[in-house]
Formats: sequence, C-alpha cells, structure tokens
Amino acid sequence: MKRVLFILCLVTISIGFTSCGDDDTVDESNLIGTWKLTEFNTQQAYDINYNGTSSSNLLDEIYEVNAMSDLNCMTNELLTFNTNNTVLISNSTDFDFGVYIYDGQETFDIDCDEFSSSETITYSQNGNEVTIDIDDENTIVTVNGNQLSFVLSEYLYTYNEVTNEETYDDVTLVYIKQ
Repeated sequence: MKRVLFILCLVTISIGFTSCGDDDTVDESNLIGTWKLTEFNTQQAYDINYNGTSSSNLLDEIYEVNAMSDLNCMTNELLTFNTNNTVLISNSTDFDFGVYIYDGQETFDIDCDEFSSSETITYSQNGNEVTIDIDDENTIVTVNGNQLSFVLSEYLYTYNEVTNEETYDDVTLVYIKQ
C-alpha cells in the first residue's frame, strides 16, 4: 500500500523543466536515461541512527542503518525515461517513515520491506513541460542538469503526544542521472 502511495504521489503533478541556455525548450535527450534516487529530503533534520548527527536527507541516516544491519533500504530506486515516451519506475523497497514525539523525545517508525517492483507509465512533453499521468493525477518534476527532483506533498507523518497533534510534511526526492 505504501508503494501505491509513492507511485500516486509520484504522478500527482506535471513535470516542469528549467533550461541552462537562452532557449526555454528542454532537450528531450537531457531527460532520456536512468536516474537514481540519491536524496530523500525532509523539512527538518533527524538523527534516525542515533549517532549524534542529524540530517534532513533521510538516505544519509538510512544508509548508516543499512550498514549496521542486513537491510538494503532505498538503495536502488530508479526512474528510466525512454524515447518512446515511457518511464519505468523501479523500486527495491517499500518504505514508510514516521516520527513520534513522546515526553519530548523523538522516536522513529521505519518500515522498510525489501522487494522488487516496477511499473511503466507514459509521459508527454510539450516544450519545456513533461506530464506523467496515472488515474488523472500529475506530478511536477524539475530537471536541472543531471539532477531531477520532485516533492511528495504531505508524505512524512509526525505525531506529538504532548500536543496531541498530527502533521504531514512534504519531502523532496532527488535523483541523479546515471
């Protein structure tokens, strides 16, 4: 179910591109190819691995947890854009993360189920805009050189026991072209 949420979030916006040149049109060849997830950025820094150093990039924290365990959480999440206007979404992990605050102390709920899944969807490009559409939901992805990023709105769940408040914060996923 979390994978479905990820895919639905992935396709909730249309894709807008920025250009380095004077021309506003994005060269499709900049998009074509495989992109690997390198950052999973939150609005606040967390110390998931309890090493005394917080990071807003959850992958920094998760990779250290992976090294201390048998996990391979979030190590091979890929997007592959093809010339036939399809994008292959390849995931190695079903990832869910929550923050719980009890008596002023943060605890983390990390659910990382390893499995392989992939789905091919179509995209269209019109000038500097590319649109991915599933079930009438679109996602905005920004490409800047060899970096691709997009926001998953209200993805990160936080519960504060003291205030009895639940919040959902945005996360930004960043992929690097391989």
